[in-house]
Amino acid sequence: MTHALKLWVLAVSAAFLIAGCSQDSSTGNGKGTTTDASQAKSEGGPKKTIAFVANNSEIFWTIAKKGTAKAEAELKGYTVDFRMTDGTGPDQKRILDDLVAKGVAGIAVSPKDAKSQEADLNAIADKMPLVTQDSDAPNTKRACYIGTDNIAAGRSAGEELKKALPNGGTVMVFVGDKGAPNAKERYQGLQEAVKGTKITILDIRTDDGDKPRAKQNVSDTLVKYADVAGLVG
Repeated sequence: MTHALKLWVLAVSAAFLIAGCSQDSSTGNGKGTTTDASQAKSEGGPKKTIAFVANNSEIFWTIAKKGTAKAEAELKGYTVDFRMTDGTGPDQKRILDDLVAKGVAGIAVSPKDAKSQEADLNAIADKMPLVTQDSDAPNTKRACYIGTDNIAAGRSAGEELKKALPNGGTVMVFVGDKGAPNAKERYQGLQEAVKGTKITILDIRTDDGDKPRAKQNVSDTLVKYADVAGLVG
């Protein structure tokens, strides 16, 4: 997983380089690693800054941050401004607006709510290369999407579930935000995979990135459904 994520982040960085970013940039304070590009000098002059924006602060993104750090060490002429959010759309918008105002050369972002963000993302894409990762915004001007085919991932989870429950049974599904495009697609794939089997999905529980709530969701399920046969996260 760590190796794959490092390759993923390097690919994001390469996309910015191929696009020929030409703006000088600087970054300010925020969550993650930030660098003042006006002070980051190289033999060719001031370094440009590219930004990587997550959609929450979960450990998945902590691993991704290590990939951006490796990319920064290998890229010449660029620094990486890595930002994590508090898990809300408004906080992500604040971070994106701040990066644009500071003149970064390109942004990679995992949209919190792609549908409602389309106008904002298009405005960014009009100014610089924009890449989406993990969660896509296909109806925007983003240059490309780097991440999982989420429907296929859901189907894969369903196939593993069928192996674990060959005689069927009831299962509960857990996600952070069931309205997020990647979560919806993964759930769709799961449903497709178990359709026509004796596996019954009871419901889908959400936690909005709140770990105590996620734990409580599981506990409540085990108490309310004593015969539950599987839990899918």
